[in-house]
Order: sequence, then structure tokens, then C-alpha cells
Amino acid sequence: MSVEGKYQTFGRKVIYTSLEPTIENIPKIITDAMTCHMMNVTDIRYLTDYFLGKQPILEKEKQVRPNINNQVCLNYAWSTVRDTTGYFMGTPLQYTARTAEVADAIQELNSAMELENRATVDKEVEDFCSICGVGYKCTLVDPIGYENDVPFNLMSLSPFNTFVVYSTAIGHTPVLSVNFFDYRDENDMPCRRYIAYTNELACEYLTAGANNSVTVNDMISSTLHQHGGNPIVEYKNNQWRMGDFEMVTTLLDAINLTTSNSLDDVEQVVEAILLLFGIPADEHEGVGELENGDILVFSGEQGINQDGKYLQCSLNPQAVTQLREYLEEAYKVVVGIPDRKTRGGGGGDTGDAVKLRDGWADLELVARNKELFWKQAERQSLKVAIKLMQDKSQIKSLKMIDIDMMFSRNKNDNLQTKTTAGATLYNMKVDKSDIAQAMNITTDIVGFVDRWKANEEEAQMKQAELFAQQKWSEGSDGTKEPSKDGKEDSKEDDKKDNGDDKGDSKDDKKKKENKDNPQDE
Repeated sequence: MSVEGKYQTFGRKVIYTSLEPTIENIPKIITDAMTCHMMNVTDIRYLTDYFLGKQPILEKEKQVRPNINNQVCLNYAWSTVRDTTGYFMGTPLQYTARTAEVADAIQELNSAMELENRATVDKEVEDFCSICGVGYKCTLVDPIGYENDVPFNLMSLSPFNTFVVYSTAIGHTPVLSVNFFDYRDENDMPCRRYIAYTNELACEYLTAGANNSVTVNDMISSTLHQHGGNPIVEYKNNQWRMGDFEMVTTLLDAINLTTSNSLDDVEQVVEAILLLFGIPADEHEGVGELENGDILVFSGEQGINQDGKYLQCSLNPQAVTQLREYLEEAYKVVVGIPDRKTRGGGGGDTGDAVKLRDGWADLELVARNKELFWKQAERQSLKVAIKLMQDKSQIKSLKMIDIDMMFSRNKNDNLQTKTTAGATLYNMKVDKSDIAQAMNITTDIVGFVDRWKANEEEAQMKQAELFAQQKWSEGSDGTKEPSKDGKEDSKEDDKKDNGDDKGDSKDDKKKKENKDNPQDE
């Protein structure tokens, strides 16, 4: 029993060049790069097939009883990509303003990206990153006249026919991006078209057949583009450009082999070989016709030591289960997938304790690592989109430094705990921006704080108006009348009377007494 055709991959190779791209040497850079790119394509094709279910277990062979040969593919590669990309890109990336002055421009940018279905394009790019370690996004001028009022198009490019060449100088900045495709011309002859971009140039080449070599004579056009940068950007899953399940393919193969062999064992027990002892030689042929090789006959004289037994040797079910569980647990630990098994024995774990126990914290670490590399590439794509929108005067005075990128993943988890902590910080007179960041319940910190302040001011104004209405009410003749209870007005009158008495001089008091007693005069 063996599984043939095993193939190991260890990340995609980075394509470098020591040349500065010009119209004269771009063909040489492409030709040199195609050798490394085709090596990467071999890995990409294998990983894509593995993701789709074409795995080595389907080539399993058995030397003994080859008719019982189960080939079961538990496609954990598919579930790994589904879970990691779904958790990471389940909610679209949002651009937020670092300052309130550019909030309107950021809103315009988010609206344009939504019209161009950026969330769908990002999901396609991330799927490629999760499968084979790299993905490519292209931002080009809209060639159909801005039908949706957005001057650019977003698209995901396949890593099978797209690559980026980096400089060998310090920093390894991208200097050339290439996309190619094969087709047949009007004479039904195979052709390959190359499209190469630098930060300023866009060149096209046409070769006969699927030719990996390009010459200057193959050029069909060369223009200066106005994208403000290279429109094709490479997104990488991690530093080594490895897919999410690439490092555990041997574990997945072992899980498939264990499951397949377990089913073989069950089937072999059901179809066990029957051993017959003491069968006369002249009856062997008739017995052999009963089952094709599933009965073994041992000669002997009739009636002497005749017996029949099944030949069985089954696996230990408990040992097989423990082995399979060990392999699956190791796979989940390496990849960072949460454990679906329910914990037995009860317990009072809640909130973050459950996340740590069941592995959700590991998946969050995977997503955070992806964020770092995604934002690095997204800034290059965003630079091109902003340039094209500014050329059409759709946004003004917006710079990359004004933009922050936020993923709204699991913002509502433990909401009660977060708001309680926020209320405590608010009572401690902590700044509202710091409170919003500590609570981590929104991606738009600036907008959240502005709305918070506006709501507070509105509430204070309403409270002041309500207080004034309770103290005074407007009469029907336009004069102010005391409030309904009249207590406040009576107190004010008493204060005035007492104040008048205290302010009178002795002579004034005597005059008042004389007026009150005219007989004394």
C-alpha cells in the first residue's frame, strides 16, 4: 500500500532583477523572470488542485487484495481556506479618516469602492493568498466612460499568469508587473500577449505560441500611463508567501490515509477470506468458482479434519480513533483553526476564556498577521485609485497619511464588558478618543467621537430648555406668570420684602410709623 505522486511546496519564490526597467530592457527582464514564475506556477497548480480535492490519496495503491482500495479525501484544505478567509474578510475593509477635515472625502472614497465591488474583489484576492500564498489586484482607468461615476476599475488577476518583479537593491521595491494570456488570432494561430507596467510605462508584447521569451521586436505598443503608480499590486499571505494549508499537507495526507485504511479494514472484515480444510482435490475447481479468490482450499481426505474458518485481522478501533484525533488536533494547532469539539464536564468559562480554550484566539492571531501584509499592499492600490479620482476632481486634498484602514471583525463581541469599561473611563475624565480606542467597538474612531460630542451637546441644550420651561411659562397676554406650584414666586416676593425692610433708614421707618398712626401727629 502506497500513495504515489507526493509533492512538497515551501512557499513562492520572489522574482528579482538588478536592471532598471526601460523600453529597451523590459523584454529581457520578462524573459528572465518567466523561468522563476513558471516554477511558482507548478506549485500554484498543485496547491489549487489540492484545494479542489485532487489530493495524493486518490492515487493510493494496494498490493494485497487491490480490489478493496478505498480512497477517501477529507478536504480540510477547502475548510481551512473557507474559515480563514471568511473570518478575515467576512466584513469589508473600511477606510476611515484620521482627522475630521477629510471625513467627507473618505466617505466619497468608500462610496466609490462600494460601487466597484471592492469587497468581492478583495475576497477573490484573499482566496488566492490563502491557497497559494500570493494574489494580485489591478486598478485601471475605466475604459467604458465612467458609467457608474467611478473613474477606475478594480479586478482580481490570477497568479497563474501574473507576477511582480522586485529590485535587488535595498528595500526590494517593485519595479515591474506583468500579466500575460494565451489566445488564437484571426488565423487560428496560438499567440501570447504580455502587458507590462512600471510606475510610468505601459508596454504590450505579442509572441507566437506560448513563448516564454520576449524580444524588443515583439513590442506592439508603449505608452505613458497616468495611474500615478504601478496598477498591478501583489498581495502576499505572509513573509514566505505560503498558503494557509501549505505547511500541513503531509498531515492532511496522513489523515486521508488513516481514514481510507480504516474503511479498507471494515470492508475486509465484511469480505473476509474463507478457509476450507479437508476438501478433496477433485472438488477444488468447483469451490474456486464460488468466490473469486475469497476462498482458500486446503486439500485433505473427505471426512477427516474438515473445517471452515474466516481469516480476520482487524485494526484496533480505539487506537485508530486516537491516531486520527491526534492528527486532526495537530493540524488545527498548526493552522490556527478553532476546535469544534464540545468540552465535557461542564464549567463556567465565558467570553474570552472560551476563545482561548477553543482556539478562537489562534484564529484571531492568524487574521491579525494577515492584516499587516494586506494593508501594506492595499496602500499601493489605494494610491492609484486616489490619483484617478483626483484627476476627475471627485476628491481633493486627500493624502495617504489622512487615511486609516480598519477591519470591523468581531467588534460586537463582549459588548457589555466593553461599554462598562468605557463608562468607567468616562467617569475618570479620560479623553473620548482614548475611550473609543479602548472599547474597540467601531472602525471609525473620529466619526464615533464627533457623533458622541454632538449628542452630548444636543442633550445639554434640551436639558437647559426643559429647565427653563419648568421655571417659567408664557402667559396668554404675553406676560410671564409664576409656575404652576407658585412656590418659587412666593419665595422671590418674600426675599424682596425682606430686602426692602433692611434697606430702609431710621427716618424712613419713622415716616412709615407716622403714616400708620395719624393720631400721634
